[in-house]
Amino acid sequence: NQLHTNFKLPAAGGFLALVDPQTNLVSFFAPAYPPQQTDISYGADPVLLNDIGYYTTPTPGDPNATVGSGFTPEPVFSQRAGTFVKPFSLSVSAGVSNAVIRYTLDGTVPIDVSPVLTGPLVITDTVQVRARAFAPGLLPGPMHSESYIQLTTDVAKIASDLPAVIIYNFGAGVPSPTEGAPDRFANFSFYEPTNGETFLTNAPTLNSRAAFHVRGSSTRYFAKQAWTVHFWDELDNATDCSPLELPPGKDWVLYAPDSFEPVLIHNPLICELSNEIGRYAPRTRLLEVYINTAGGPVTTNDYNGIYVLEEQITRGADRIDIDKLQPDDNTPPAVTGGYMLRIDRLAPGENGFNAAGQTIVYGDPQESDILTPERVPQARYIQSYMNAFGAALNSASYTNPALGYAAYIDVGSWIDHHILNVMAFNVDALRLSAYFY
Repeated sequence: NQLHTNFKLPAAGGFLALVDPQTNLVSFFAPAYPPQQTDISYGADPVLLNDIGYYTTPTPGDPNATVGSGFTPEPVFSQRAGTFVKPFSLSVSAGVSNAVIRYTLDGTVPIDVSPVLTGPLVITDTVQVRARAFAPGLLPGPMHSESYIQLTTDVAKIASDLPAVIIYNFGAGVPSPTEGAPDRFANFSFYEPTNGETFLTNAPTLNSRAAFHVRGSSTRYFAKQAWTVHFWDELDNATDCSPLELPPGKDWVLYAPDSFEPVLIHNPLICELSNEIGRYAPRTRLLEVYINTAGGPVTTNDYNGIYVLEEQITRGADRIDIDKLQPDDNTPPAVTGGYMLRIDRLAPGENGFNAAGQTIVYGDPQESDILTPERVPQARYIQSYMNAFGAALNSASYTNPALGYAAYIDVGSWIDHHILNVMAFNVDALRLSAYFY
């Protein structure tokens, strides 16, 4: 049994602590936290946990924002991220006369003991420059990073009529194809055609920190890898980005057309047809991929071929626009949805559930969430619903609009799904990679 209590902290201040399951103090304000104000947070810097103060910019549900009154400004770089062929000089300014800028070149977060920038940096090789300003009497402001990718002269001359992306992971090596391998950090920079031609010397239309890992089943060990990509902010939190003018999202797929799809456009064509008839499918963009995993400048050897950038199937206003189930949504009508499910191979750590003679995999909420004690009614509800659907489908009254399958599904969307998959001769159709909600 769970006891839920709504508790409001006194605005005047008091003792406040976080404790572990053994009641050991993990963090605390002693003897008391100071008086509080409406719409102003009080807490610790996300990196320097001993720097505590008021956060004047409200960010409900998100980490505290290190901007506004009482914070040093964000560092300003003289040159935005992008590519270069010849060395250049980079300046970084703080915007406050008594501030110092601390920086790193190894990918780590700049902190209060990092080197102080005393003058311009000469950029001679590919590097990620990370900086943060510190000033007496102010809390540290936002971090800022820019990545500068060196090109060889022959790569700088290459033109394409497709967009391109450079994936650079600063010598971390080729991502492991082993299922469940951890994400790798990388910088992703996207380039789009200007006057019909894309050059990697153009200013990138998007440059972002990101994490990526190998995806796929039959193709997992192919030389031309496919990847799942998660865009990151400065603190390695997921953040929305809009690559190649697609609607913003945190999660993306870089799908590699290979021997299963020599014409390259098989999936993009069917996804586009689906969207044109009003049935959502992931939107796609064809692009050329360069990936450097060894360090040094980007060369022609880093060209990895034509890929498809594709939206990952996730819940969101621009993707699957359904309600997010909260842990206490356990009675009708809230318990009825939304749920995202799939019929597919199980990923590491997944067991799914069996209903209607079929193994079904949880999508959103994830299995690790929906099987927690407070969500048990949700897991029971969706399993019962699918079992009832299966019973109706296999009953003598299966064509009855009120008693048969039509009472459980959007019939038109299922018919369209079948037509699109059969038309495409999708070898996974009706058995794998089936997503529904």
